[in-house]
Amino acid sequence: MPSSGELKNSIYVSSEEELNLDLGTGGGDSKVSNLDEAARYAYGLAETRKSISELQAVADKEVAKWQEKIADVRNWLENELQPLKAKEDYLASQLQMFHINQFKSAKNDSERKRLTSIKLPYGVTLKSRAQADKFEVVDEHTYKKFAKENGLLKTPEEPEINWSGFKKKLVVSEEGQVLNKETGECLDFIKVVPQERKFEVK
Repeated sequence: MPSSGELKNSIYVSSEEELNLDLGTGGGDSKVSNLDEAARYAYGLAETRKSISELQAVADKEVAKWQEKIADVRNWLENELQPLKAKEDYLASQLQMFHINQFKSAKNDSERKRLTSIKLPYGVTLKSRAQADKFEVVDEHTYKKFAKENGLLKTPEEPEINWSGFKKKLVVSEEGQVLNKETGECLDFIKVVPQERKFEVK
C-alpha cells in the first residue's frame, strides 16, 4: 500500500500533468468526468493555491523589509534637510526684503519696471509681479439676492439615483414584467436581462 507521501506525489503529479495539458490546448474541453478525477483536480488546485500563497508571503515579506528601509532613508533625508531648508528660507527672505526695498526706493516707473526682475549670480533671480485685486463678500444675503436676480446662480447637478436601493424594490412577474414589489406598479422603463447561471470554484 503506498504511503501518504507517495499518494500525495502521485495525485499531485497526475493532476499537474493534466492541468498542463489543458493549458497547452486552451482548456476548452473538460477532462473531469467523475468524482475521482474531480478530487485529483481539486487537490491540484489546492496545492497550486498554496504555492501562490507561499510565493505571495515571501514577496510581501521582502516588500515590507524594503519599505522599512525606504522609510528609514526618508527619515534620514528629512532630518538632514531640516536645517538646510531653514537656511534656504532665511537666505531667500533676505533677498526678498532686498528686492522689496529696491523696488520701493525706485524714483520713477521706468526704474521700477527695470527692477521687476533682478538676475543674480549662481542661477538666482528675484521676480515681482502685480497681483489682481481680490473681492470679498461683505453682505451674504444681498450677494445671493443679486446673483439670483441676474441669473448668476449655478445650475444644480442632477442627483444620482441610488441604484442598489432601487433594485431592492424590484420584482419580476411571471410574464417578465418589472414591478415595484411594494406597490405592484409596473415599471415599463426597466427591462429584465436574463443572466446565465454562474459557476465558481472556491
